Amino acid sequence: MPSNKLELMSTVDAAMTPDKALHAGRAVGTTYRKVTVGMDLSRSSRMIRDAFVSGVLSVGSHVVDAGYVPSPAGALVGRDSNCCAMVGEPNVYGMVSGITLRNPDGSRFNDQQIRQLEKYIGSSAPLPEYHSISTIRRSDTVADDYIKKLVSVCGEIDCPVVVDCGCGSASLVAPQALAAAGADVTSINSHPDRNYAPRFPGIEAPEAKDAQAAVKATPGSIGILLNGDGTRLALMDEEARYVTGSKLLALLVGFLKPDKMVVPVDISSNVDRAFWGDDTENDKRRIIKCEPTPVSLGDTMREERADFGALANGTIVLPGMTKCPDGIFAAAKIAQFAGTNSLSSILDEMPVFVTDSTRVHCTGSYEALGRKIADAIDDLDYKNFMHTKGWRVDMKDGWFLLGYPDQDGIMEIKVEAGDKAYAVGLLEMAKDIVANSLRSQ
Repeated sequence: MPSNKLELMSTVDAAMTPDKALHAGRAVGTTYRKVTVGMDLSRSSRMIRDAFVSGVLSVGSHVVDAGYVPSPAGALVGRDSNCCAMVGEPNVYGMVSGITLRNPDGSRFNDQQIRQLEKYIGSSAPLPEYHSISTIRRSDTVADDYIKKLVSVCGEIDCPVVVDCGCGSASLVAPQALAAAGADVTSINSHPDRNYAPRFPGIEAPEAKDAQAAVKATPGSIGILLNGDGTRLALMDEEARYVTGSKLLALLVGFLKPDKMVVPVDISSNVDRAFWGDDTENDKRRIIKCEPTPVSLGDTMREERADFGALANGTIVLPGMTKCPDGIFAAAKIAQFAGTNSLSSILDEMPVFVTDSTRVHCTGSYEALGRKIADAIDDLDYKNFMHTKGWRVDMKDGWFLLGYPDQDGIMEIKVEAGDKAYAVGLLEMAKDIVANSLRSQ
């Protein structure tokens, strides 16, 4: 009998089995009457997909089969269903594919939605009779529909682009979408290959070597790297320099100028500066900070009715498509920006911030510790303060973040400042706040 826990459903899970997928499908089908199901190209995805679909059908719910698609395209066709399930390989080569559930708007299921499904796992309730088994319908236009939608929302691109899809399911859509929007596309690692090792979530600089070489060989081009399912991207500017996630986000924010933006509490000050530009803070434009997780990003965007949100690892949600992180659409917008602007020049003008971090072991009552930390922060001459699964404090020339202690009592402290001396001072001040709070419990 499978476990009645569905933690595996909120993120891709390395411990998935066909039996778990079958019971997960029954749980989802019991709650949601129409389910869109897509999958990536990894070897085990079809096996897990078939088991999951069998579970959904067995309880009388309808399935829309999106086939092999990247997640943003699956989320787009999933708008007409009650939920969308994407089957994909974890970010460790050789593991069995897991399942990620998304809402009709493309956002990932949150913890409450997962808990609501748990009661159906392992249920002994009788299944419907033969005539009540539902149907499966294949949608053959998912990729074409996504490309058409992206072109209509994005507008024309006039920029040479090197795109590296890591031989994942993004290969089925990304080069075609960028080309359809007008980009002069050079694609590498963009052939579907089930034996290709999946990229790690952050798409680190060492993975950019092939794309960097192609950018250097194509004057004026930029480079885009996508993870396998198209939900994250990394950027190389016209000089083939790898661009960090926060600076990529700052470029997009400066270009799109959103009115309401959701970003994590530990995002770089470059993003705040790009958002405000020459404006002063006002009621019409807002930055909302969230926990640095996809679930928190989606929940906060929904609660705040924000159309723009991102994490620092290349996870970006833009207005016009869905609330699913969409690296392909983000790549199209950054290429559109690069068609009329020099990304390398803008990046060179961005201020350089110094970051540092440390970890502290916390003991005693965490509730009492929190009260002491809050009291200590109240005594500071700070510019802004935020409390969300930690304490983010903006000072005159930098900020520090005190995270909640984890299950082992470890608290992470992060700081960012305009120069090294100020960063060192901030870190020492933050450590003193925690140390004094621990002593005075």
